[in-house]
Amino acid sequence: MSGEARSWLGQALSGLALLAFGLWHMLRVHYGGSVGGLPSYEEAVAVFKDPFSAALAVAFTVTVAFHAFNGVKMVLVEAGVDEARASRAARLLWAATSIYVAALAVYLWLRV
Repeated sequence: MSGEARSWLGQALSGLALLAFGLWHMLRVHYGGSVGGLPSYEEAVAVFKDPFSAALAVAFTVTVAFHAFNGVKMVLVEAGVDEARASRAARLLWAATSIYVAALAVYLWLRV
């Protein structure tokens, strides 16, 4: 399977995963809450104490990032940029985002 075919397959699968995550989120927020269909602050915090829900939130974030950066790479390839250069640009975006998230996590951890 070529790199371009893997990119398209990854984009399709991550899109389906995002659809499933979105459905889970809508069911959780609109049917799991107590105040007008929305969860209270305490209920929202309690969700992240559940390891399964916390893992789903992390998986959702990683899936969104993959879908976005893979989409940027695919647009660059479709625009005529060499696939190696497009992959390098996508990796640079991943690295920048990872550094930002790590810095944000350290900031929030030190703030608490």
